[in-house]
Amino acid sequence: KLQEEVQIFHIYREYMQNPQSRENRELGEHLFGKLVEQGLSTVSISEHLAASARARQRQIVETISACAQEEPQRLHTLLKSVLTERTLARINSAMAGTGETAAVNLNGAAKVAANS
Repeated sequence: KLQEEVQIFHIYREYMQNPQSRENRELGEHLFGKLVEQGLSTVSISEHLAASARARQRQIVETISACAQEEPQRLHTLLKSVLTERTLARINSAMAGTGETAAVNLNGAAKVAANS
């Protein structure tokens, strides 16, 4: 559990140090979507979509940074959710055509289920 918390912190720190890398941009966009869903963004979706690509990236970084300062536990929970979703998407993509899908148990452990 502690190792997982440390890993999440490192992922957040790496994101904030280099939000423009391709992987971090994708992570930021996913996390920003969650923050907007939870009402933790001062930027509306219409404003965000109307902005230039550079302005959208700045809005994403600013929103994540503000949430880290104002609602750190909620940001942590949402980041953990985003990381879980991204991991499951990668696993399910790799398992495409096998007739199985990955899911997460309540304890956070991954499990594989046969599709029926």
